[in-house]
Amino acid sequence: MSASPIQQMWHLSLILMLSSSSLARSTDGNAEKYSWSKGTWGVCWSEEGCGPGIEERTVWCADVLARTVPPELCTPTQKPPDTRHCYTTCQGGTWQPGPWSSCQVESPPSSGRSDGICHGTQFRNVSCLTQMSDNVPPLPCSGPEPA
Repeated sequence: MSASPIQQMWHLSLILMLSSSSLARSTDGNAEKYSWSKGTWGVCWSEEGCGPGIEERTVWCADVLARTVPPELCTPTQKPPDTRHCYTTCQGGTWQPGPWSSCQVESPPSSGRSDGICHGTQFRNVSCLTQMSDNVPPLPCSGPEPA
């Protein structure tokens, strides 16, 4: 006895439901079998040797036995970053004062002083330099900043 068209359609629907359920399970099971692994962060690197830089680490897809597998087996949106920003404090800086500006007097002195001392205001720039003569943030310079 052959199946009626309704029974055939029901049978086909059942097969499709079972196969799609099986596919869904294998896709979900993939997430349990494979995951991203990550190494330790490396040394902070910058072109100047100190200051802002980048750290790197290795990120790879692995199975439950920690064996490396093709990255396509892991979920791309769950991949952890392999770089991050960092900062290395510069070491060995020394204060380097620049030249004084000319003397700025608000009102001329009442007596004709010529003692060589500025009786007004003078300015100068002071920089913290490393041994490579790079101007760096004042953090690595020891002692008080010169006036």
